[in-house]
Amino acid sequence: MKILFLDIDGVIKADVHGSPFFDDSLDILKSILDRTGAVIVMSSSWKVKYKAFVDNGYKTDIYDVQRLYEALCRHGLAITDYTPYLGEIEWSLRRPVEIKEYLKSVENVESFCILDDRDEFPWDDLSENLVLTLFGKDENGEKIAYLAPEHEDRIVEILNKNC
Repeated sequence: MKILFLDIDGVIKADVHGSPFFDDSLDILKSILDRTGAVIVMSSSWKVKYKAFVDNGYKTDIYDVQRLYEALCRHGLAITDYTPYLGEIEWSLRRPVEIKEYLKSVENVESFCILDDRDEFPWDDLSENLVLTLFGKDENGEKIAYLAPEHEDRIVEILNKNC
């Protein structure tokens, strides 16, 4: 199994509440899955609310979660699974640990790639499987981050490396 760990904010959507999802980034994501056969595992902090939405029969009163689902559907994408939520771990350390725990819990992992905009996490031994979508900051100090065409071939290379 090939796994694409997906963050949401800063990858397929700006890191601003209520901002639109990037159709171009979602198209790139779809192309990556088509080229690799990978599945999406949500590693984003969105996973708690999104999993509750799915478990509740795709019903929610959280507008952004509904919009995420609709954006994924429009592009033929689906979340296959979620990394565990380890709330007892400090936020700045949590995501890499959750990804490692997920990898320990599944069998037959051929390859994996992590899509994230957070360069401050301690990625350490996961760094060769990491593609950062952070481009820098604008004149107001806001980060510029999104999945772009220049990321696609590197992600495909990581996911297809054992083939």
